[in-house]
Amino acid sequence: MYKEKLEKNIECGSFPGQIPVNYVYTLGIAGDEFFRTIRDKGYFIASKCSCGKKYIPAQMYCDECFGECKEYVKVGTEGELYSYTECYYDYRGNKYDEPHLLGLVKFRDCEGGIIHRLKINKDEIRIGMKVEAVFKPQKQRTGSVEDILYFKKK
Repeated sequence: MYKEKLEKNIECGSFPGQIPVNYVYTLGIAGDEFFRTIRDKGYFIASKCSCGKKYIPAQMYCDECFGECKEYVKVGTEGELYSYTECYYDYRGNKYDEPHLLGLVKFRDCEGGIIHRLKINKDEIRIGMKVEAVFKPQKQRTGSVEDILYFKKK
């Protein structure tokens, strides 16, 4: 067993090498229903707990009372811009020619929200503005977050 007594945090030890991490991420029942609804119907749903809390994206259990969220309710495609940022690099670290806007979109009476691309003129963007999701054509949807192309000004 390895034990190490530290007097200062700059004395921390390290071990060279790699830790192999192999995993498969699954959406779960609620996530699957959420993305299937986008794919098949072209709108968002929220999961609803018996205590009244609604969550988007849909989830299995309530953060408030820990009850099981057994019901799904239609939320639609319209939300409100809660926050946004400019991205200068993609997820691989490649610089964009022009910055991309990403935003957190909240939905009425729901906990959570969706972080996604915004297709809004930078001079017109405002916190609290109404936005609407734009999806791929139905025949091109696969049941993933990429079925959402972007959010636009409502």
